[in-house]
Amino acid sequence: MIDLSKAPSEDPVVFFVHVMKTGGTTVIQSLLHQYPKGSRYPEEGEDEMFIAAKGLTENLFGLSEERRLSLRWISPHMPLSAAIKFREAADRPVYITLVLRDGFDRALSHLRNVSRRFNHTYTYRQLLDIPVLRDFFFSNHQTRALSMGESGWQEWDQSIKALTMMQLGVEKARLSADISPVGTADLELAISSLQQIDVLGLQSEFDNWWQRCRSQFRWPAVPAPPVNVTSKLETATAPPIPDSVLEEVRELNALDARLYAAASELLKQGKATR
Repeated sequence: MIDLSKAPSEDPVVFFVHVMKTGGTTVIQSLLHQYPKGSRYPEEGEDEMFIAAKGLTENLFGLSEERRLSLRWISPHMPLSAAIKFREAADRPVYITLVLRDGFDRALSHLRNVSRRFNHTYTYRQLLDIPVLRDFFFSNHQTRALSMGESGWQEWDQSIKALTMMQLGVEKARLSADISPVGTADLELAISSLQQIDVLGLQSEFDNWWQRCRSQFRWPAVPAPPVNVTSKLETATAPPIPDSVLEEVRELNALDARLYAAASELLKQGKATR
């Protein structure tokens, strides 16, 4: 375990909690010149097992002291609690930011993304019925990401590893344990945790979020054009999603809908920046 308390007081760090399918790739690509090579995490060529490092808490908190001290921009798929722990243990300013998306739209985008990765070989129903996809990534994922404490990091890492293994085929997406459910208590924790975010944003108000980050972090004035990862993977015409699947995905993300509404209300009240 690394000792974050030895970090220097200069050079603040921006920790962007990259919630999957909320526009994070556009953000990361737009800031490549803002945070030069060697100061970003995860970074291909710098971090071992780069693909896995994108989402594993064990990789972030297993960095060498030299690598940790070089960081100014951290942008992995991790629960908010990882960013909070990093900030609390560091001896220099660490600012947390993230973007939330309508839960239904986010889950559909992720479902389409996985389908495209396999050239639509599997039906949407087949993908939705894979437990790790349905219960962890397609169901109230944002509420999970904002409510999960350190005790859940092992489950998070196992799920990320299962998703990574899917590159070898959907049958590889298997877990050794069941995924914990997300309930109303988790929603309450997630809403409460919004107060821990230095700059909160919504994908539907991306420009507003970007300008607030620009003011606080000295980001460039104009982000790069949106980067649509899923469209780059398209090699066949995507089939329409059946109404039954659409209805189920909406039901699976009822808590995320409430989380999004709470975040939107904070923005309206001008309380989305610490």
